[in-house]
Amino acid sequence: MIDLFWLGVAIAGVLCVTLLAMIVQLQQTRRQQAALQEEKQALEARIKNLESKIEFLSTGSKGIGQRLMTAEKKLNQALEKQDEILSNNSEKLFQRQAERVLKQAPKAEEDSALSRSEAKLMALVGGKPTDKT
Repeated sequence: MIDLFWLGVAIAGVLCVTLLAMIVQLQQTRRQQAALQEEKQALEARIKNLESKIEFLSTGSKGIGQRLMTAEKKLNQALEKQDEILSNNSEKLFQRQAERVLKQAPKAEEDSALSRSEAKLMALVGGKPTDKT
């Protein structure tokens, strides 16, 4: 019977050691679980922070995009106006040059007859061509 007694004691000892190891393992698992939970909460807070920054940047970029489109529209209008002004200025320049030619009296030594193009120019500007002699 002594053998059975020692066998029972050995089994009880093994069971106690196994139970103790399981308790230690459970405590380690709980610590790891708590650390992981804290890390999860920190990551969730970081995600929320990044989401708010992304939303802020998105809103800002939309506003900048709208302002850029407005500026582009104004630039196109200014370029069109500039082209129009340049076109008008060149037309006015030609008209001023034609008026200067008309105001100049022909010199005595020059042929007083007007060329066909000069006569057309005078008619366009509003001047009256002189008679060809």
